[in-house]
Amino acid sequence: MTDAMTDEPARVEGEAAPNGPLGWAAERWGASPEAMASCPLPGDASRRRYTRLTSGGETRILLEGPDPAENGAWFAMGRELKGGGFPLPEILAWDLGPGLFLMEDLGDVHLADLEPARGDAFPAACRGAAAALAGLHERGWECLAPVSAVLAPPYDAGFVLAFEWSYFLAGARLLGAEGAFEAELAPEGRKLAALAGSERERTFIHRDYQSRNILVKDGAVFMIDWQGGRLGPPFYDLASLIYDPYTDLAAGARQALLEDYLAARDACGRLDEYSDKTRFFGLMRLMQAAGAYAHLAAARGLTAYARFLPRALSRARELLRDLPGGVFAGLAAFLEDYQALLPRVLERMGLCALW
Repeated sequence: MTDAMTDEPARVEGEAAPNGPLGWAAERWGASPEAMASCPLPGDASRRRYTRLTSGGETRILLEGPDPAENGAWFAMGRELKGGGFPLPEILAWDLGPGLFLMEDLGDVHLADLEPARGDAFPAACRGAAAALAGLHERGWECLAPVSAVLAPPYDAGFVLAFEWSYFLAGARLLGAEGAFEAELAPEGRKLAALAGSERERTFIHRDYQSRNILVKDGAVFMIDWQGGRLGPPFYDLASLIYDPYTDLAAGARQALLEDYLAARDACGRLDEYSDKTRFFGLMRLMQAAGAYAHLAAARGLTAYARFLPRALSRARELLRDLPGGVFAGLAAFLEDYQALLPRVLERMGLCALW
């Protein structure tokens, strides 16, 4: 592995960068450290640190990643996807040892910032996000073949049980849900995981394709945080975009985005199939999101994420009603009880709910 700008070998994992991360970035950029300004960017759920650097009227982004395995996957996948023409920020320089990356600056505007509060109308960038996702599903797996060894494990029944179903229930427990619900709901969890894991259509999926992971610059969309990508059902990414708790798209807007996606894949004849399967995987995705919000709020003290729990649970309940009646009656009752618990949880955190 060599550095993008100097062709010098990357230092071994764990070796400190000379003069610290800012000094490393200035050297790789060719900027004067004394004339380079730095501004840490607001943190999100990730443990990685981002800093905007300014020199000579130009800007770059410095990424500091604390997890070597995640860094390796992010870097390898990012280079292949960018080289394949996918809309990602360009990685300008890197050092996998200390986990430092210098990137193109695409600004601070996320798709979530552009969404209307309500109604069917939505920015053109939403359509761009649907088209970009269609391209990722069509060509992503082939593009990533040279680095397939770094991809996360495939989306299968075991993964669903561990990282979606159990994660969701553990989050509810953290927020105060009581009773032996884990054992009582276990049969339904295994059934949901088997259904999700048995889906035969497989593509490369981003697995976190939501509006805060899509940057918009000059009307164009760019994907970020792709390190969790894996082989899985394309409906999962679609559900992540369409039922995203960070946005409030009406039914008509969701349908339009699905149609845009299918048009980009030349698959308009599969509208009914994709509608049904995206609703099912929407339930899986919303439980994962609810689990993430609960863990972030209760375990990491990022309480602002709890505001999105009511919306996630409300949409999960809505999608659950589309499944055969009575099959998941236990989950339906649990979601109702969990949602009823949230006003007290949010009041304790001093937050207002988003529905």
